[in-house]
Amino acid sequence: MGAQPYRRKTDNALATLLCISLNLIFVFCSLLKIARLSTAVDAVLSDSMSQEFEIKSSGVSVGMALTILFAFVVMLLLTAYDVVAAAPALCLKAAC
Repeated sequence: MGAQPYRRKTDNALATLLCISLNLIFVFCSLLKIARLSTAVDAVLSDSMSQEFEIKSSGVSVGMALTILFAFVVMLLLTAYDVVAAAPALCLKAAC
């Protein structure tokens, strides 16, 4: 990890994870745009060039959805970890 601007390690890990997820989504969107462009000029390309530039949109969409799902699950796990870690401190303040 590079910079760690937050006090808690979980906040730094979440920020890094979300940054990586956003970059992956950008890559997937770029691949979808290239796939759209290659279908638009498919009539001009030869068969070998058409096969070389063919990108399965369904695979890219599944990868994008899995990236978002993974980031969401990790975010929930880190949030649950913070809540469980903070529970004893909250209990002491409230005199449980």
